[in-house]
Amino acid sequence: VYLSNGEKLEVETTCASWFRYRNDPETQRKVICKLIRDASPHLKDQTDQMLLHQVPQPISDKRLIAKIYYNRGVDLLGINDFAGALEANAIAYCLDPQSKTTFGNLLATMNNWAIVLCNQKQFEQAAALLQTGLAHEPSYPPFQNNHTHVYHYWVEHLYRQGDIREALAIAETAGKEQPSQKRHFTLLQKQIRGAKAAADGEILATQETGTSIH
Repeated sequence: VYLSNGEKLEVETTCASWFRYRNDPETQRKVICKLIRDASPHLKDQTDQMLLHQVPQPISDKRLIAKIYYNRGVDLLGINDFAGALEANAIAYCLDPQSKTTFGNLLATMNNWAIVLCNQKQFEQAAALLQTGLAHEPSYPPFQNNHTHVYHYWVEHLYRQGDIREALAIAETAGKEQPSQKRHFTLLQKQIRGAKAAADGEILATQETGTSIH
């Protein structure tokens, strides 16, 4: 496809005649009206002008290509190819930054991928995705909610692995990145320190008991 500014973009169409009528408005009008009448017989007596008022307006070259990439992103997301879906949606958004639908799908792809990564215990990668998402759309509720979700499970995982220092550090980072959840992660740090102190106390008591027996 050659754009009006001379730029060339390669696309693969699903219909050989996709662009046949793009520079022939009169043929476009006739084809569109015929398609409407064939699909909706109850409209067959309406004039061409009345029928054309019921169809969307033509879109630019770039927006058309953006739609192709958007649909590709939807297909890839459907088979959980998150990397491919994110790439396709990013291209679609760059071509048509005014499309709220494309932007919403881009955000949803990042969010869903982060959830999958969290479930796979790839917490650092999940957190990185959410941080990127929040940088672009800080008010997007799924990013806010899953930021807390991912970091909470990351901290718990580190604690269970016995990496107390790292667990406390990650909880501190989470609170700084999302101040509205600082109280949640402060309480989590308190619980970890309390559990650690209790465990240390039990170990010390056991050691003292063992010493007294000897």
